[in-house]
Amino acid sequence: MVLMVCSTTLKAQPYRPPADLKAEVSKNQAWVKREPSSNEAIFELAMSYAYTGQIMEGWKTLKKLLKS
Repeated sequence: MVLMVCSTTLKAQPYRPPADLKAEVSKNQAWVKREPSSNEAIFELAMSYAYTGQIMEGWKTLKKLLKS
């Protein structure tokens, strides 16, 4: 009988979104500021938040579409 033991230490690291995704969030925030009633702009901002790990912020933004 062969017993193999693997011992690894994994440390959780916080997700750090790449610079291009951060820029996308900023671009979409400006778009929503310019056109606050644009469903497309609001949706894109919500998705950008989701891509960058800001799930709750994205969900709050997405809820604005459901109310309109």
